[in-house]
Amino acid sequence: MKQAELAAINKKAWEADAYATWVKAYGTPDEQAAILKADPKKKLGRILPHLDSLQGKIIANPLGSHGRVAVSMALLGAEVTVFDISEPNARYGLELANAANTSITYVTSDFIKSTEDKQYNQHFDLIILELGILHYFLDLDSFIEALSQILKPNSQLILNEFHPLNRKGFQEDTQVFTGDYFDSRTQTVPVAYADFHKTPELLPPCLVRNWTLGEVVTSFAQNNFRIEKLVELATRQNPKVPAQFTLVASKVANPT
Repeated sequence: MKQAELAAINKKAWEADAYATWVKAYGTPDEQAAILKADPKKKLGRILPHLDSLQGKIIANPLGSHGRVAVSMALLGAEVTVFDISEPNARYGLELANAANTSITYVTSDFIKSTEDKQYNQHFDLIILELGILHYFLDLDSFIEALSQILKPNSQLILNEFHPLNRKGFQEDTQVFTGDYFDSRTQTVPVAYADFHKTPELLPPCLVRNWTLGEVVTSFAQNNFRIEKLVELATRQNPKVPAQFTLVASKVANPT
């Protein structure tokens, strides 16, 4: 399977009923905007400890979904561009930004294809990726090369992602691992907003490829990034079980 085929499958899932589901989950754009305006830092709680001021920063938010992270950053003074494959996601995000009296930009396309546009070469001061990103790419190196292409030299990337142990089959409540950590096959899974949908069984599924933590770190290290920090985060229900990780890396200006 090629990346374009996987992207087409996932685009269908993400455009099935996303807008209505975000309204059900988070309220109308007006309602959600009021929440974000009251405390824009709250939605950024997992990434703020790794950031300086966002004021004036030009930020890329690949696979930024419904735009809540992007709008929060815009409210803190950033210029944010969301790359996302779903038109309904873009609709919710743009309406959310407008309701919050700020603005963000959406590029609605497959991310790697979007970066072929030379206007984004070394354009961004910072890249923020949050939760449920990497598994949408069959070739991790190609994705990370695209990230490097749009980031300015010596600039930073922050990835907050689901921990592979969780994604690959760790049972949080029993602490029993039932999956295959090294399984490299693509898997059919419910679309991420299915939990909020009234009839999730009717939604088209997504196709994903889960990566190990070693594969993730190695791919960044081999594709023009210097790893500065890797923080593993426990689940709220069980502090003995990893739920997420945050990787902080900077683009190497003159790779040898």
